[in-house]
Amino acid sequence: GVLLFERDLMNEAIQQFQMAQRNPRNRVRSLYYMARCFKQKQQFDMARDQLEKAAAELTEMDDLKKDIFYQLGETLEAQGDITTAVNKYYKEIYQVDIGYKDVAAKIEKSYKLSPQA
Repeated sequence: GVLLFERDLMNEAIQQFQMAQRNPRNRVRSLYYMARCFKQKQQFDMARDQLEKAAAELTEMDDLKKDIFYQLGETLEAQGDITTAVNKYYKEIYQVDIGYKDVAAKIEKSYKLSPQA
């Protein structure tokens, strides 16, 4: 599935990830990549559903969960919901890893746009 995703064959990759998610060992990563495929196809609602399922199965904020939250934030931004992206996902990452990707810049920008009390 990952190879198909990397080759931009989204429908074929989704099909592989749908099968792979049946295996408990591969489930979270399959949901994550399936969401990335849907996001690439601009099917943001389905991407968000898959990412939320994947996030719900992870208890600790490890690298995979940070990436899932980051993808959720980007998906919400693409849908025009920057406030939820920042408050629900980017801030969670920021609180455990200020240096993760461009999360610090996104948080700081949000404070400049709407100062917090």
